[in-house]
Amino acid sequence: MKKPIPLNLGMHLTQSVAYQGTLSEQQLYGTSYKGVKYQTIERVHLNDYQNLLYYRAVHGLSVYKQEEIKKMCRTKYNRILKVHRRTQKILQMIKQKKLITISNQLFANIFPNMAITKELLGPMSELDEGAKVNLSFDILQITKMDIVNVLLREGILPHNFYNLKPQCK
Repeated sequence: MKKPIPLNLGMHLTQSVAYQGTLSEQQLYGTSYKGVKYQTIERVHLNDYQNLLYYRAVHGLSVYKQEEIKKMCRTKYNRILKVHRRTQKILQMIKQKKLITISNQLFANIFPNMAITKELLGPMSELDEGAKVNLSFDILQITKMDIVNVLLREGILPHNFYNLKPQCK
């Protein structure tokens, strides 16, 4: 179970420092439990090397600084790009599957026992490689561990991913 972290609302935020992104409402107001504001943060216990492999697959070259990218061997550079592209395709498929599951359940609950429901739910279950789902993982309730497990199954992450130890520099 996720352990909620209390928000510090005693800070005085100025206009120039206040975060204006999509989570600003959640961070300022949070969710209330017995009068205390909380924000739930997903905690996944991976070591630094496991996180590097995960983030490198999901985010690609943006994990590295510009100096590191310039010093990088061309084969490593191309391999990171290739893995990143494959990972993005897989993540889109995960999102599509989850979205299809949610929409099918919703449609079946709203229009149960109708002939059109049975007709529409069949073709709606097919994946489209060209479609792009812009919904976040939070909205679709896909966790980091779900993503890690799919990347392990697809061979993006090494089969011994959970047994990897932090590497010494």
